[in-house]
Amino acid sequence: RVGAPIGARWLADVSGWALLTALLSRLGAAEVAATQMVVRIIGVSFLPGYGISEAASIGVGQHIGGNREAAVWRTFRSALALSTLVMAVFGLVFWFAPTPILRLFSSDPQVLHIAGSLMAWAAVFQVMDALCMTAMGALSGAADTRFVMFASMVGMWCVMVPLGWLLGIHLGYGAAGVWAALTAEITFRGVVCTARWLGGGWRGRSVV
Repeated sequence: RVGAPIGARWLADVSGWALLTALLSRLGAAEVAATQMVVRIIGVSFLPGYGISEAASIGVGQHIGGNREAAVWRTFRSALALSTLVMAVFGLVFWFAPTPILRLFSSDPQVLHIAGSLMAWAAVFQVMDALCMTAMGALSGAADTRFVMFASMVGMWCVMVPLGWLLGIHLGYGAAGVWAALTAEITFRGVVCTARWLGGGWRGRSVV
């Protein structure tokens, strides 16, 4: 009841991203190279945020099990504040100083130009990504993993994949269009999962 939706959520995420990467390969080597560079770079900011969301999941689960309502909400607020701070700092670096970072990976002018626009999108979605991961972590800690699974599937397959194809392939915006779709998907998932948490829809989901 708890683990299967988590596995399905990751399957939806990974398969959706694999499909978009395949679509990007049709646009040329420079688009793919720029995307892979930026994916590696944002992994530095993603991992701390993901770690904080995992801590929030554990804390929420413990406090729900101990019937400590105030501590449940305090855990969520603390995790959200910390992850937002960390990822906002990374976002500022990505926005104001992308070139020195990108030059560590490539000296190709075309790749650097494309990657520079992708770093701008990465900077934009940092705070929303913090919100998204924290809310999903808290909901998972409350055993509301089925909602997280559905939110992820809808976000990936109804927002990111079709919008990425529309902007990146059909309208010709390339990798920048795909990353705009990624930003829209993270925003969607962050908003709906936070609304679920604040609305208390996770209550009564305990498996014990």
